[in-house]
Amino acid sequence: MPRRSPSPVFAYRETYYPASADAEYLEWHKLHRFEDLWGIWGHSFFKLVPPTTYFASHPEYYALVNGKRQATQLCLSNDNVLRIVTESLRKAIADNPDAMYWSVSQEDGGGFCSCDKCRGINAAEGGTQGSLISFVNRVAARFPQQNITTLAYEQTVHPPKNIKPAANVYVMLSTIAVYRQEPIATTASAAGFREDLKGWSDKTPNIFIWDYTTQFTNYLAPFPDYANLQPNLQYFAKNGVKGVFSQGSGATHSDMAVFNSFIQAKLLWQQDADYAALSKSFFTDNFGAAGPHIAAYVDALLKGVQSSKTRLDIYGGTNAAYLQPALLDQYSTHLDQAEKAAANNVYLQDRVYEARLPLEYVVLQQSRFYGTEKYGYLVPQGNAYVVNPKWPERVKRFTELAKKAGVTELSEGGLTPDAYAKEWAEIFAKKWLNSVAFGAKVSLQFPYSEDYPAKGERTLTDGLTGGLDFSTNWLYFYGQDMVATIDLGQSKNIKTIQAGFLQDARHYIFAPVSVTVETSADGRTFKPAARQDLPAAAEEDYTAAIRNITLQTPATGIRYIRVTAKCLPAMPGWRGVDKKVGLCCDEITVL
Repeated sequence: MPRRSPSPVFAYRETYYPASADAEYLEWHKLHRFEDLWGIWGHSFFKLVPPTTYFASHPEYYALVNGKRQATQLCLSNDNVLRIVTESLRKAIADNPDAMYWSVSQEDGGGFCSCDKCRGINAAEGGTQGSLISFVNRVAARFPQQNITTLAYEQTVHPPKNIKPAANVYVMLSTIAVYRQEPIATTASAAGFREDLKGWSDKTPNIFIWDYTTQFTNYLAPFPDYANLQPNLQYFAKNGVKGVFSQGSGATHSDMAVFNSFIQAKLLWQQDADYAALSKSFFTDNFGAAGPHIAAYVDALLKGVQSSKTRLDIYGGTNAAYLQPALLDQYSTHLDQAEKAAANNVYLQDRVYEARLPLEYVVLQQSRFYGTEKYGYLVPQGNAYVVNPKWPERVKRFTELAKKAGVTELSEGGLTPDAYAKEWAEIFAKKWLNSVAFGAKVSLQFPYSEDYPAKGERTLTDGLTGGLDFSTNWLYFYGQDMVATIDLGQSKNIKTIQAGFLQDARHYIFAPVSVTVETSADGRTFKPAARQDLPAAAEEDYTAAIRNITLQTPATGIRYIRVTAKCLPAMPGWRGVDKKVGLCCDEITVL
């Protein structure tokens, strides 16, 4: 194995996994933590100009969105904003004089200012990056001895047409739009990123990369981008990048977290190190006799992604092609062999069980997806379905092992293992409803999102309700209404119609503004049956919740039911206006 280079290419090196919180681990691998290097980190506008302090009295300090001042971003052409940011930074620097970097960056999300001055700058520079870099340069001029960082991310990802970042400004460019099944240097999804990196590099030598190596919607789901860790870091180094923040799962344990952290630590220091030798030494040192089987499991996952031609998405779900049950069985075989090899060593057994957690999580999640079908958590009993009696114990064991492994949340800002177990308990306690529409054919006026297809049209009549994970059991419509017509197959008498909709502002998903039901005997002439208007979400409410509605629709001789859920026409101002609204429905139950 090559010796460690005495002078690494990357001046800033961070792999963001649980192991990286250990000071001895950091020292051994010569890694950094943003908590140590940055006086202010990340999305920082509101750390510098808090809306709780200023918005009520000075709304003009904040973005003009659709003609109204909103606390979504700052108004970067306002001189008083510059003054307050300068004052806030000066105080922060005095309190922490040893910090190397100071972030002056937009908030996460949209809602950038459209006042005349900001709009003029952005028009000249090709987008909101214009007003951002113009403002950051003005701040940097007031602190010539400090390194000011800012984010090239989402709406500011492209370099400005004319403005160059000041000499003491570092641009942290995000790879968030890139899919992970292939190296960044060659994958089609990274074409825009590659162009942006070149554009920024033409304007400044101070480029950091904010990279992503985990699935944020399911931290525990297998996310086999392992083979791309080295070529991606090599690509960054080749293109003059000075530092990398490789964002994994943070403080919580996730898929192959220890392996990812170790490999990234080695490669952040020396990009041309022998990856195969590093991997072999890791599996031997951490799994002993079980090591070859864990290595085979990892290799099988990589082959599964390639053979299934899966698009590896950091916001993906647990029903991807490389996670189909037949492949899960293949992966499980390698872990079975690892368990046998570790049978006489309790310490190694725990390591193997920890490596198995991702597969068990996927099985549990998929059991919600399959429901009444094979691989589901429900089994038939008479003319209904009940919970598989083995499932409560399986969930209990998973919860215990997850906590033992250091899992604190199952997704970014998501459930703890205990909360996940509670969610399952609620599912187990919920009686399965024998809907008149169970298994009925559904036709849609508008298409659902191909990114989150669930079971397609069948999602609305498969007898399953969704949880708080929008990627499972929810039919996702992007920026349009849901108009679903259910064919009951023959004339039926109905009393009520129930439907569930997801409210998840964090992921830009909002409940509909209204739900209307129409009924028909022949599928041509529909009569209004019921309607319910839903109140808009409260401002700044990011709590994920399910909005269940029940409509009284007593009627006889009904074969066709049309349900129209009207999508929120525009993103609320407090959530930004740069994305279309998502609308998710889980099930239409007819009783």
